[in-house]
Amino acid sequence: MNNIKTIFVTGISGYIGGSLAVVLKKSGYSVLGLVRRGSDAAFVQDAGMIPVRGDLNNTEVIVRALEQCDAVIHTAECDNPVIASVFLAHLRGTGKTFIYTSGSAIVANWQYPETSSFVFTEDFPLESREPFPNRVDINKEVLRASLSGVRSIVIVPGMVYGTGLFLSKKSKQIPLLASTAKQLGNAVYIGDGNHRWSQVHIEDLAELYLAAMERAKPGSLFFAENGDASFKEMALAIHNKLQFAGQPVSLSQEKANEYWGKMMATVALGSDCRINADKARLFLHWSPTHTSFSESIDI
Repeated sequence: MNNIKTIFVTGISGYIGGSLAVVLKKSGYSVLGLVRRGSDAAFVQDAGMIPVRGDLNNTEVIVRALEQCDAVIHTAECDNPVIASVFLAHLRGTGKTFIYTSGSAIVANWQYPETSSFVFTEDFPLESREPFPNRVDINKEVLRASLSGVRSIVIVPGMVYGTGLFLSKKSKQIPLLASTAKQLGNAVYIGDGNHRWSQVHIEDLAELYLAAMERAKPGSLFFAENGDASFKEMALAIHNKLQFAGQPVSLSQEKANEYWGKMMATVALGSDCRINADKARLFLHWSPTHTSFSESIDI
């Protein structure tokens, strides 16, 4: 939207928020970033952005930042309904843009093996479920706020990869697989490794946020992906990147739980999670350019 000049980014010290902030700054926007640590505040200021000292539990700090901005992009915490409600309560009736970051594990199939090959679009009806009992309901609340004077938008990324553009350089899933490979001397995957996740490069994802902020209609939700890969393919790419001999090794689910914890092993590294982002390509003219995670492995 042409009237947006100043954007408040939560999670600016993090992987997605920091990368997005850099892209926004390069695109000519003024950026406020929520930071807890003084050292991070100095980095934000040195990068030509405005640090806002505080955290998501400090309502007074949040409200002051909302008063100073034209748009808010929340990348810090997607499972806390209280935090989402605070933002919405103070944005209703303002007409300001609020972009909320969710996560694609809302469609992951660890409990539903019959959906292993199913590719979800934004039209598919979802309900909240464990281990993220609030995520879908929060998404719905954010979208419904578009009826109350908020230009609300939800972004749902797949597995994000690539080197971050600001303070936090690494994502979660692939770096965890890489660190485990270093520890064991072999890359690993769970079971037969044929389960797949849709993926998106961090730079392409940042461009999607920018496109959504500038073009999306109120009450819109967009998936973010540009291809997918099996965990066996990920393991092989890590194995080769580390120049290990032989082949990656399969782990049982029980052993994977020991290494990574049950939730991480079952959902983030042990499920299928496939989404389609044609909606963003069509309506936001989003054109992701990175197609190979193996060229951007976080080691």
